Amino acid sequence: MSAKKVGRPVSRPKGLQVFTARMTPKAKARLTALSQVKGEHGYVLLEQAFWEHWNNLPPEEQKAAETIAATVERAQRKAKKPGAA
Repeated sequence: MSAKKVGRPVSRPKGLQVFTARMTPKAKARLTALSQVKGEHGYVLLEQAFWEHWNNLPPEEQKAAETIAATVERAQRKAKKPGAA
């Protein structure tokens, strides 16, 4: 059994696969290096960076983004319900 590589979980979230497919080679290399230095998977580091950015939004932008996020979350919950079209 081979050792698990840092930054490469056995199963990555599909959204991350799509995201990293669109990253520049330089950005991929930096994310890989950062994940090895920090000892975290790349997707964990991306989520941490996202929340830092989210929490630093000006109040009016954060309110607008929260409204959009609530709409998306409702649509996701509705789609998960049995019998939802």
